[in-house]
Amino acid sequence: MHFIQTNFTKASVLQPSYIKEYINRELPCQFKLKSGKVIYGIILKREDIENRKTEYYFVSVADHLSKQERLNDINYCRKYAQIIRIEEIVFAETLKLVA
Repeated sequence: MHFIQTNFTKASVLQPSYIKEYINRELPCQFKLKSGKVIYGIILKREDIENRKTEYYFVSVADHLSKQERLNDINYCRKYAQIIRIEEIVFAETLKLVA
């Protein structure tokens, strides 16, 4: 199983309100951060009911595929996924699955 980039011209310059399109997706995305770093994976939005706040986590493609069911648990996310500030994301693009 491999992933390829979609047409890069479809990448979006993200504002906070537009990031919702790229959160909790089934297919991984390519994200470019303000630092210039490019990462590939999934961004998960998890509600922390206890502290009444929303947290965002980044998981790689491999971790998402192998630990998908457990990533629904916020405590598991805190331990195994990387917290990410969505304000740091400047571009995003969905990747396509190629057999």
